[in-house]
Amino acid sequence: MSTLFEELSRVRTFEYTEEDAERFAVLHDEIRVLKQERNAVVVAHNYYRPEILKIADFVGDSLELALMASKVRDADVIDFCGVHFMAETAKILNPSRTVLLQNLLAGCQLADSAPAEVRALKMVDLPTLGSPTIPQLKPMRNPYHKKTFGRGKIGLIADKGG
Repeated sequence: MSTLFEELSRVRTFEYTEEDAERFAVLHDEIRVLKQERNAVVVAHNYYRPEILKIADFVGDSLELALMASKVRDADVIDFCGVHFMAETAKILNPSRTVLLQNLLAGCQLADSAPAEVRALKMVDLPTLGSPTIPQLKPMRNPYHKKTFGRGKIGLIADKGG
């Protein structure tokens, strides 16, 4: 069995020292105790640093994490290491559980580049494009966002009827 330092040394994007690994090992022990005391799981996006991924119960990309979050059955708390829309999805899939997000400003450039308000305004222009092959998009207010996060977010649904 390899040591934490040996595992972290395989990562070429970060320079880890043995002291780093020792500090992480102590933190990992503390986190394991807290996870047990609070009946929690740690869910981490695969872009997180290796020392975080090492302690996570679930690791994956956005879709994988949403699927994993839907399978959480035994935990009362889901500690989410990712961006806010992923944590929101985990909360929607687990309304009776507490979902923690360490950084409320953690966003996704792609998701943030098309805020709901802008998409709603652009939808007005869509029918003027004149192509029957473009699905019409209609606003859909997501009641789960309002219920779980205190604000109503607008999503989009495709209406193939034009």
